[in-house]
Amino acid sequence: MVHETLLTDLCFLYHPAQIALASLSRGCREKDLETKFDAYLQAKYPDVTTYNDIVANVTHIQGILDESRVPSDSLQKKLMEKFAQCRNPATNSNSE
Repeated sequence: MVHETLLTDLCFLYHPAQIALASLSRGCREKDLETKFDAYLQAKYPDVTTYNDIVANVTHIQGILDESRVPSDSLQKKLMEKFAQCRNPATNSNSE
């Protein structure tokens, strides 16, 4: 899941620790350990407001990740070819 976050703009919106918590939360959800994860968050953030903020951020991050898709291999290949062309000053007429 951490790899999936690199395909989004989450690193510009949230702190790395919150992205990591969302990854951990998803793993706990997949292993039916949600109650243990929630107990951890409550112990780590005893202040209700802070706890609610963290849970809201984790939920939002998970929502973004649930909606994101890893590009197909063929699309990745096309994008890498375009990227290589953009990086080559000889093929970019806008470069100096």
